[in-house]
Amino acid sequence: MKSLLVHYKNKYFGGEIRQGDDYLDVYDKDGRHCVALRKSGAGMMIDQSKELGCEHEHDLSPIPKDSRLWKIKDGKLAKDEQYEARLKKVEEFMHDGRVLSCEALEKAEKFKFDSKQVVV
Repeated sequence: MKSLLVHYKNKYFGGEIRQGDDYLDVYDKDGRHCVALRKSGAGMMIDQSKELGCEHEHDLSPIPKDSRLWKIKDGKLAKDEQYEARLKKVEEFMHDGRVLSCEALEKAEKFKFDSKQVVV
């Protein structure tokens, strides 16, 4: 669950993540409900975004390394060592309240990335 938390904290810069043992809800910086994950009877987190009328769906596609402001350190959410430098760049990768995936940014011909999601 922590990996989902840090991914969505990075993907929805300025937004809010609400979570419990059986749910994870993602809101963008404008307060729109964007992603909804719920634990199934089998204990797996499943995407319920469409059913709950969210703006987007669950997506774990890699995002640019320079947009990753948060990480898990010692089991807790913490600012990345390069937080301040990356903070200046994150807006470049955003559209519709979220950081776009590297693939989407390349398709839009805005950026090119190497295998580690670093802009080349």
